[in-house]
Amino acid sequence: MYAVENNRQLPRGHKFRNLDEPEVLRGVNPQTYDLMVEKYLGGNESALSCPNLIDNYPQYINQGGGWVRFGYIYTGNKDELNRRLSGQSYAYPDRIDDQPEVPLFADSITWTPNTSWKFSIAPHTSNGGLNDKQADTNPQLFGNEGGNFVFPDGSGRWYTHSKLRRFEGHTNFGSDSVYALLPDTVPW
Repeated sequence: MYAVENNRQLPRGHKFRNLDEPEVLRGVNPQTYDLMVEKYLGGNESALSCPNLIDNYPQYINQGGGWVRFGYIYTGNKDELNRRLSGQSYAYPDRIDDQPEVPLFADSITWTPNTSWKFSIAPHTSNGGLNDKQADTNPQLFGNEGGNFVFPDGSGRWYTHSKLRRFEGHTNFGSDSVYALLPDTVPW
């Protein structure tokens, strides 16, 4: 795969072509997305779209030079997010062997508390997935039961909601934070 062919480096995770723009876990730049789909998924875009979420993914966003939002979060090679987290106790991996206990792909269990733009995503409720663009609530309050996580060794694991912790998932801190839930086994 990509990391094997590129000296263990993960594909660029920055969402925008313009590196001054904010970075999020749910998006990547078009070059990274095209590389993932064309070279590693045989053109099958549906592999990057959570079947429980009714929104059509991918979504091509014409902002900040353009980016692609897909149905999962990707934690790899998030240089700008790591730079802004430099005083925090965690950082997202740049290389496949940096942090084997940190998932590279995960269900997008995310929300925006107290922001001007709102959403709450709960992909695994008893009624299927929920993507509420008006809510700013922790997905557990919508009945999210947990999530799937894919690790650098290729293994996938399910974690119940009680085994997840909140992490910063966006570079605009303060009133425009986005939170993501990741397994409580992540060592940060």
